[in-house]
Amino acid sequence: APTDEHCDGARCVEQAEAAMYYGDFDHAREPLTAVCDNKDGFACYRLAELYQFGRGGPVDLDKAAALFEQSCEYEHFEGCDKRAELARSGTGSAATELEYAIKGCEGRRPLMCIAAGQQLIAGRGIDRDPQKALSMYEKGCDLGDVDGCTGAGDILSDPRSGNTNDTKARALTSYISACVGHSGYGCLKVGIAMHEGIGIPRDEEKARTHFTKACEFNIKDGCEAVKQLDQAKGKDIDLALTTTV
Repeated sequence: APTDEHCDGARCVEQAEAAMYYGDFDHAREPLTAVCDNKDGFACYRLAELYQFGRGGPVDLDKAAALFEQSCEYEHFEGCDKRAELARSGTGSAATELEYAIKGCEGRRPLMCIAAGQQLIAGRGIDRDPQKALSMYEKGCDLGDVDGCTGAGDILSDPRSGNTNDTKARALTSYISACVGHSGYGCLKVGIAMHEGIGIPRDEEKARTHFTKACEFNIKDGCEAVKQLDQAKGKDIDLALTTTV
């Protein structure tokens, strides 16, 4: 048996996990601290949660925030997420929230890409930056989050983006990615683009296909658009959209 009570290396991890398994959180903090001090991002993350929720001692959100920052620095990117969330709830500034959301996004955490994009497009506590928001949304889209795809599409299709052929085509690509990811809103936007010839030559049949998909995903405008196309019987019509979408 060890002759002293201090742990090192893997023994610290074993002691901490055993203590937490049995709910003995006050004996988990010290070994986790030892591993965290050795630049283990996961240990810093687990230790931060103990301070965040007051397990094994009093709640200390400032200490939790500092440990989540260490966790993020040591490339356990879930720590970046948690640091951004703490900042959003009051332990830190809006600038800190954005900083760690971006770090989480760079660590391939798609929800953080969306969070950063939403904060940048809204200008919540920071300067509004649509172009930076676009890059965050596109990163989220690349990581498979459909909200990133629709967010990017909305920025690119905004008239303030210039509405060049390039931005129209990029917007359409983003909406197609969203539709493929089962976003009814994305399918609706693709249908509109194909019906109106925005970023792509007009194609009523493909438009109908995408409106049908949007309808299947419970987007009311998709269902209404299909009805209008059926009633038009091949004639050109101006689509009447019925919802805020």
